[in-house]
Amino acid sequence: AALLSGLALLVLVGIFDDRMGLSTGLRFLVQAAAALIMVYWGDVRLDNLGNLFGYGDVILGRWSVPMTVFAVLGVINAMNMIDGADGLAGGLALAALLVFAAILAADSSLGGTLLLPLAAAVAAFMVFNLRTPWRKRASVFIGDAGSMLLGFALAWYAVDMASVRHAMTPITAVWILGVPLMDTVSLMIRRMLKGASPFAPDCEHLHHILQRAGFSHGVTVAIMI
Repeated sequence: AALLSGLALLVLVGIFDDRMGLSTGLRFLVQAAAALIMVYWGDVRLDNLGNLFGYGDVILGRWSVPMTVFAVLGVINAMNMIDGADGLAGGLALAALLVFAAILAADSSLGGTLLLPLAAAVAAFMVFNLRTPWRKRASVFIGDAGSMLLGFALAWYAVDMASVRHAMTPITAVWILGVPLMDTVSLMIRRMLKGASPFAPDCEHLHHILQRAGFSHGVTVAIMI
């Protein structure tokens, strides 16, 4: 119920954002509210960063809630910012969901999760919406509503599997979500070095760079997935 409530909140606000354009601050506020639903209602929080430095596990303690909110906002906005080519956000999300499902299946704890139904829904959307030789353009614009839904779902399962089910280490989740996270972090750093807002739109995403290098839209999306 907490997962579905957080998803519903983000989709609702995302629809308004797609239609009218909401401020960055308001979007962050709603995303933080969804993250707090995840923490306090779903009891899914990041309380241990694992043995990052070789001296034992990094226990968050009182920093557990703010770090969880930060992580959720990071994944949501990484998926939102990388959504610049037809099929890209859905394809990256589907790849991550399938890896998560494989890890839980190996841990015998896949049952009772919504991972496979969610992956099936994303796969069906991809079949309907991916560019093919017979479809030159996507049928539906996923928008902020769709990308925030995907980002929140990925953040939920990353934290749930790392800190609740202990099916993987937290840094493993970072690697599974590495493409959108690294693209977003590197892009924001480059923008700030230029003196621009880290949230200002530009054409410096990885998919833009690949397309300028001569790869077609479809090949670019396939490379990144």
